Amino acid sequence: MLSEELIGKIAAGEVVENPASVVKELVENAIDAGATEIGVEIEDGGKKKIKVMDNGCGMSAEDARIAWQRHTTSKIASPDDLFAIRTLGFRGEALASIAAVSRLTILTRDENSDAGIELQIENLQIKSERIVGMNRGTTVIVSDLFYNTPARLKHLKSERVELLRIMDVVVRYAIAYPEIALRFSTEKGTVLNKKPESDERAGLVPVLGLENAKALIPVRWVKGSVEIRGFISKPDVQKPSSDHIYLYVNKRWFYSKTIVNAVRDAYGEHLMKGKYPVALIFIQIPYNEVDVNVHPAKTEVRFADERAVIETVIACVRAAIKKEMEYHQIMREVHEIGEGKGKLPVVETFTEKTSVTREAIAEYSAQHRSEPAIEEPQKKIRVLGQVLNAYIVAEVDGELLLVDQHAACERIAYEKLRNFEKVMKQNLLTPIVVELSPKEARTLVEFRELLTSLGFEIEEFGTRTFTVRSVPAVGSAIATKESFREILADLSEGKFRDAEDRIEAVLKTIACKSSVKAGDPLSFEKMYDILKQLYRCALPDNCPHGRPTVLRYTRKDLDRMFLR
Repeated sequence: MLSEELIGKIAAGEVVENPASVVKELVENAIDAGATEIGVEIEDGGKKKIKVMDNGCGMSAEDARIAWQRHTTSKIASPDDLFAIRTLGFRGEALASIAAVSRLTILTRDENSDAGIELQIENLQIKSERIVGMNRGTTVIVSDLFYNTPARLKHLKSERVELLRIMDVVVRYAIAYPEIALRFSTEKGTVLNKKPESDERAGLVPVLGLENAKALIPVRWVKGSVEIRGFISKPDVQKPSSDHIYLYVNKRWFYSKTIVNAVRDAYGEHLMKGKYPVALIFIQIPYNEVDVNVHPAKTEVRFADERAVIETVIACVRAAIKKEMEYHQIMREVHEIGEGKGKLPVVETFTEKTSVTREAIAEYSAQHRSEPAIEEPQKKIRVLGQVLNAYIVAEVDGELLLVDQHAACERIAYEKLRNFEKVMKQNLLTPIVVELSPKEARTLVEFRELLTSLGFEIEEFGTRTFTVRSVPAVGSAIATKESFREILADLSEGKFRDAEDRIEAVLKTIACKSSVKAGDPLSFEKMYDILKQLYRCALPDNCPHGRPTVLRYTRKDLDRMFLR
């Protein structure tokens, strides 16, 4: 039989993946305890210290002595309780898993006790116990996370990345529980200080940012046993990834690709391909119609009737979009005749890696620098025109060429970017100030050194707000918030084998986003310039993704096609 210590560490691996996992479990316990104030403090991205304080019901000394042991809980008592879970925690594994891989301190006091108790736990044993004076509530301090499992400690990311992972967790609960005061701070100062708000949308400003919060419209829909409420963004607000879609069931955050896609699809033609809205979807459903015990980290759920949930979500979002479009039509008509203003509608119809280091960049640049095939194209180029606003037609050295304008520009930009030493940056007259989601900010931190070497000048303007002061000179088209977010989205969703793979991904993404698109009309001068630059490339015949840039037809090919 395995030892209790080893069993505990194995169980911890399922629940505690990183500091953010610890914060999630402890904040959930605080919410379950009925807290109206929760404080989260961390040091060194949570690796050195995590402290979660609450003013909830607290525990007696007797309960505190066993609460950190495996499978001890006050939230369920019988098998029937497992099929109607009403709390965020219920299995009695969180504190035990955390205790198995850290030095744990618990301070707690309930309303029936004259004083609190402090327990210090290490290696699954109580090292010390003492009586302390404190208000009702619980404080849990997690020190030296993974000190006894060095393999897991080694796989943690930088302090900044771990901080942003924790921020992501805190944001989820700040959204779901507007009635709770929630403060998050590091050794450097306060990161988030959300106070209870009577206006739910106003309470989202410190959480989502002013730009996203202002774009939200409230929604509500009831069908059968399923009730949907929350907020969705107006159709003109479009994000490059699904990071801004938050799903909750009975106020528990969860992830479901199916429901995320349902929210997106409900916008129909109002969303561009590949774009996503901002959405906060709260699903209220009888507790016995949803199973929350299907994933160790409780991030997935199983509905008794998923189709009914999806159909209700789609109906809710579609109704809200319809109301919004009708409102804007009315406002346009009112504006035309010079009359008053309206209010936003509420839908009330009744029936949710390896980092790229400086050394890796230098090594890649030295090994992959592209030299031009020829200094100047010694080719006779005659541009004939553009067809379908997508293809350049030209005669080059006696051949008829059809050139994919986007693929050609991708190849040109990619080869310029590969030569790191010669990449020029373009300073922006008006810097881009962009407020990122926690996931986007984590991606930026991981790729920041590489982006800087390519011409991006990026300054921190807060925990999740950044100022972009310059972009690569080849990428003037990416000097927008939307394009910058698209680059981060592509990078965060990629699967990379090593640092070189990541560098390639960055170059290809920037080259693609900065290039002329199919559908862009071009002047004869621009088309000639594209062809001239294409023939200076080392590999002019394919874009960085492998698609052909040029189709060639000789006189012989044309004669054969015309049966001459």
